[in-house]
Amino acid sequence: MVFQSATLMPWASAEANVALPLRLAGAPAREATQRSRAALDAVGLSGAERARPAQLSGGMAMRVSLARALVTRPQLLLLDEPFAALDELTRRRLADDVHRLWAETRPAIVFVTHNVEEAVYMAERVVVLTAGPGRIAADLPVTGPLPRPAAFRTTEAFRRTAEQVSAALEAGA
Repeated sequence: MVFQSATLMPWASAEANVALPLRLAGAPAREATQRSRAALDAVGLSGAERARPAQLSGGMAMRVSLARALVTRPQLLLLDEPFAALDELTRRRLADDVHRLWAETRPAIVFVTHNVEEAVYMAERVVVLTAGPGRIAADLPVTGPLPRPAAFRTTEAFRRTAEQVSAALEAGA
């Protein structure tokens, strides 16, 4: 199953937003509620089940979207610029959360970003595409353990790979 998170329903609670794909798949209400609460807990939002999107910070809303994407236990998770509208600290926290959740459930993840350092931090490999039509300009491995250790961004391997990705972007532009 493939799931890509979309915009939250503004009139619905966090719990109802997370339960939506389960309800659409015909899951019983009790099961959908239990699984949505467990997914919210997994992303650190236990206690925010009744909050509406307008009551959530940007980071919290992204966590609800992530919980909704993970509640169906997908084999493939598509994340298209998921942290683009967030401040740097929230981006880093959510990146670590995605790594932690990946380690627990192991879906394949396609993570689209225009942020070089974010790409290197998140990935086992970075595929750089050319400007339209999108063709592969580079396919670069990222060495280092997943989930990433706290100091990964300060390593030589991180810096070197970020420079390689930047060079590939410039060459393919």
